Amino acid sequence: MKLLKQIKQRLSISKYYGLDIINEEQIKLRSLLMDANKTINKVKEAVSILEDTDWNEVEQNLIQPQDDSSTTKRSEPLFKIHLNNQLDNDNTVILRFYKSVRGLWYVDIPEWGGSIDALEMVRGADEMLEDLSEYKGSDVYVQFATSTFEGSKRLVKIQEDIADGGAYYGYPTDMKPKIIWLCSVSDWYFGYHPSEIFYKNITL
Repeated sequence: MKLLKQIKQRLSISKYYGLDIINEEQIKLRSLLMDANKTINKVKEAVSILEDTDWNEVEQNLIQPQDDSSTTKRSEPLFKIHLNNQLDNDNTVILRFYKSVRGLWYVDIPEWGGSIDALEMVRGADEMLEDLSEYKGSDVYVQFATSTFEGSKRLVKIQEDIADGGAYYGYPTDMKPKIIWLCSVSDWYFGYHPSEIFYKNITL
């Protein structure tokens, strides 16, 4: 709508003024029309993607967890390195989560070389940590594994988030099931997004 308004304005100016102004306005009109065509092509592309999407398949993905076999696993992810460094071979690792002075939750991974912002727990993961800390804001230590262990609870992958490199996981609560989002750091840590992540809140 904005582009069409600008084109109409240029046409009005061209009719009112002389030849030099008309030539100048024609150049501006061509530029505006090219921008309009680009916008139209983007809209057509978006409509095409929507029309080609199998929404029944999307709905099924939201309900059923995906199999790990469809996900590429990298060699020697940090999770495996941590497992190998454990004194007791119980196939679990322990990660610390802490709350900043600004009230934001972060995971403590010293080996992470990127921005600390990427370690922030968001989109439901922060709410989950509030529950685990019993809303005291104290450090939370969580034991993790990709297979079940004694006293563990389960996160089930619902869907990969290809756009942001993360994945959505669901877990049951006393009230109702909840969904959290784990960012690409979890993919970096595990080497992929596991179909199931088992966890247990522990005291150190």
